[in-house]
Amino acid sequence: MLLSSNGRDKAFKLIQYSLKTLLLLNRRIGILPFVWRFEKTVAGLSFTRKLLLLFNWLGPLTSVLKLQSGKPFLHTLLHAPPPVLLELVNALADDLHAYALLGLLPKRMGERAARIADWCWFLSTIVALVENAVERNVLNDAEGRVYEDEMGGAPMSKKSVQRIDYKAYWLQVTRAKLFLDLVFVSWDLWRIKRGRDVVKTMAGLGAGVLSSMKLVEMHSVAKRL
Repeated sequence: MLLSSNGRDKAFKLIQYSLKTLLLLNRRIGILPFVWRFEKTVAGLSFTRKLLLLFNWLGPLTSVLKLQSGKPFLHTLLHAPPPVLLELVNALADDLHAYALLGLLPKRMGERAARIADWCWFLSTIVALVENAVERNVLNDAEGRVYEDEMGGAPMSKKSVQRIDYKAYWLQVTRAKLFLDLVFVSWDLWRIKRGRDVVKTMAGLGAGVLSSMKLVEMHSVAKRL
């Protein structure tokens, strides 16, 4: 899992938000020595994650190019699926923000890019939640048909039931992760001050745990194939 940039990003995210949680607890109980070292580590991990995700726009760009089929690139880009477009703009804006942090671009440009990236993240999360709801409805229909067949006397396949339960479980995990992402980015977009540190830390940690679970499962499934 750690061989991919995505896997390393998830690992660093877990460490980053675990440390942020400890720092939040330390405000109340005050047991951590050298707090400033932990704060520098958290900031360093955040910056490291931004660098790890540089050039992530190559993935959605490749998806757009596969759809080109002789048509002008701009035409293909404008007719690409909305999730792919959002992912492309989000990744490009994230890169510009990272370049600004490196000092290669003006700070103001980096702040605007970060704002665009947040909006793309917010919209793509909404789209993903809608897709998740549609998938759950399809799965519920399939589950209903399986039990109708059973009531009608048809033998129920144990593998079919297990497959439906497996998909339903991971759809619930995905939905929970998306809701946490939505909470996290909403606090940034609308610049909510109340409970900012606590809400963003808990949402970031929860999303990190759930996305890591999904990534580990994907790798284990790939190994079994």
